[in-house]
Amino acid sequence: MSSTKDNRQRRTAFSLLQQSLVMSSQDCFYHNTFLSCPRILLLVLFSLCILFSSQNIYAEDPTPEEQHEEALLAAERLRDKALEKIEEGDEEAAVGLFYRLYRNYPTSPHAEDSLWQVVRYYKDEALTTRQGWERVRELSKAFASEFSDSSHSPDAYFNMGVALFHMGLYREADVRFKLFFKRFPDFQLSVEASCLYAKYLMETKRYDDADKIFQKLAGSEDVTTKKRGMFGLFEVLVERGKNVAAIKYYKGPLGEFPLFYVDYPEVVLLLGRVYSRLGDEEHGREKLMHYLNLLDKPSERGEALFELGESYYRKGNDFAAQKFYLKVIDECEDDMRSVAMSRFRVAQFLDDPEKKATKWQRKGDLTDSSEDAPYLVLLERYANEPIAQEARYGLFLRYQAREDFLKALDVGKRYLKSASPEKTKSGEQSAAGNILLYCFQEFMKKKEFKDAYRLMTEYGHIEKYPDGQLLYLTGQALEGLYLYDQAAVVYYRALRLSLSDEDKNDLYLRRANLYLTMKDFVSADRLLKHLYKIYRDKKIFGEICFLSGRLSEAQGNMKKASAFYSQAAELLTFPEKKNIYGESLLRALFSIKQHEAAAETLQTYKKEKWLDEDALQRWFGMLGDSYFERQELSKALLAYQVALAEDMPQEGKQSQKIRMHMGDVYCAEKKWEKCFDSLKMVKAGDDPVLQQLAEERLRQVEIDRTMSAIHAKD
Repeated sequence: MSSTKDNRQRRTAFSLLQQSLVMSSQDCFYHNTFLSCPRILLLVLFSLCILFSSQNIYAEDPTPEEQHEEALLAAERLRDKALEKIEEGDEEAAVGLFYRLYRNYPTSPHAEDSLWQVVRYYKDEALTTRQGWERVRELSKAFASEFSDSSHSPDAYFNMGVALFHMGLYREADVRFKLFFKRFPDFQLSVEASCLYAKYLMETKRYDDADKIFQKLAGSEDVTTKKRGMFGLFEVLVERGKNVAAIKYYKGPLGEFPLFYVDYPEVVLLLGRVYSRLGDEEHGREKLMHYLNLLDKPSERGEALFELGESYYRKGNDFAAQKFYLKVIDECEDDMRSVAMSRFRVAQFLDDPEKKATKWQRKGDLTDSSEDAPYLVLLERYANEPIAQEARYGLFLRYQAREDFLKALDVGKRYLKSASPEKTKSGEQSAAGNILLYCFQEFMKKKEFKDAYRLMTEYGHIEKYPDGQLLYLTGQALEGLYLYDQAAVVYYRALRLSLSDEDKNDLYLRRANLYLTMKDFVSADRLLKHLYKIYRDKKIFGEICFLSGRLSEAQGNMKKASAFYSQAAELLTFPEKKNIYGESLLRALFSIKQHEAAAETLQTYKKEKWLDEDALQRWFGMLGDSYFERQELSKALLAYQVALAEDMPQEGKQSQKIRMHMGDVYCAEKKWEKCFDSLKMVKAGDDPVLQQLAEERLRQVEIDRTMSAIHAKD
């Protein structure tokens, strides 16, 4: 008798120990560590005490029948505890116990129902928080696999598609739904499943199909099902943006049930949104306040409070809007949609330099990356919501403030990709323009013309903006890629849009430059004549004269070119280009043999420092050469002397060459010593070719000097 009792104790101890160890391993699903479950730890120690207190430690193992009986009893105890937790209102603890029952005793009669309770709990939680759908999918998959004969199996299989949909995996969700209908062709969806599928159809803009499902439910003889279908039909109208029709439906068919809003208070919330869309914010707020009065739990107030904040936000009443946003944050759970939205609105308000914070608020610092969280959370969880565009733009401004171009470019592209050009609002339009301008200008600074042009052409927004600056900058990118024909066309189109005077002036000049570069002299002449008339009394006229001079020079009319260049130098539209104006005028004067005018101009440029020393030396050297060709030796010598003055370069090939020519002048004047001195300095220079020439000249000059002396004696 004692032996039988001991065996029973050992079996009980083994059973308890086995349960404890399995339960502790499964607790990882709910707790972080084994030690976080002291009750289980005590149960293990108690089991070990019973086990090792027995005299016969090698007692025989329990029979399979005894093990099965003990497992059933243990599963029953877990189920009873779970039901007790439900009665106590601790649903989370109950779900934990149900999950343990399923994992520890999968053959128990209660395993199927226990796992289904877990699936339902996490699905409801995911519908509320919009998170945890991965877990719902895995649990539903396990249920459909292990209990394929269950009446809940089709619903579990359907839940897998719902989870994929909420995870944003729309293509996979659609495949799963199609497989569901193929696998269960005769299965009549439950009201809940039907509504979930209709929700999916609405999210994917298949409103007609969703309408059919709700029409079927609304035609049911069951009043509860009928009401759910009618609420669905109302939802479809709201989602389609048929606001007037939604109000009529609310006052019409739904009016047959005076207390409809008691069963479906969400209808009042949606009605508040509808009135707001129609611009009737007063009625919208009234409905939202009514909805708040219908709720029992404070945690359910988030959506309505947020919508009230949005109503005041749209009307520019920031103070009232912020009060509602902060109330949402204070009352609701952190993982709720309304909280994420409200945190973003508060951050957006504080980041706006034009908004004045209240006494208890601190303005945001756009350069502080730790303050990016409200934007990032909203974009991570609710990327498909309309408000996400505002979050993208706000994050773009923060990256721009930190001069983090790569991140600004990335989020900017996501903004542009999400904004449809056909439906872009004025605010989005302005934001998209700012994004394009900033990113484009950064590319242009780096001379990455291909990336700049690709940015402009990748998104179909440019032509939707009344400001022509985007097209104007696109033309610059094309010009940088040497696509002159395309650039000229884009510049012409940009002129038809609004531009600042500065941009318009620059655009005209760029077009003229393009025509000259392309050698399209007919177009250049037509454009410059037009500009000559409209800018006659403006400062820009000097640059127009310069471009007209370039055109005349290209056409071979240097006299006309010199007149235009002279005007350009006199008006000096762009002081930073005075060296270009000056050299162009000198080039024209030399071409038409106006050496005296060139000499006078050179003296002016030297005095006023229009040209640098190298350029002045080159031009004075050319002036000396011109005089030498005309045998005006004294003028040539004077020009060479200025070119080699102390304030001019003394080294280099250019100086070496001028000294060679100066030696020729001295030789022509029979000033032999000075000639020898100049040529010797040439010989001491760096250029080997000039050195060789100087050597030959020295020998020739020696011969010339000897012959000159002989002739003098004769």
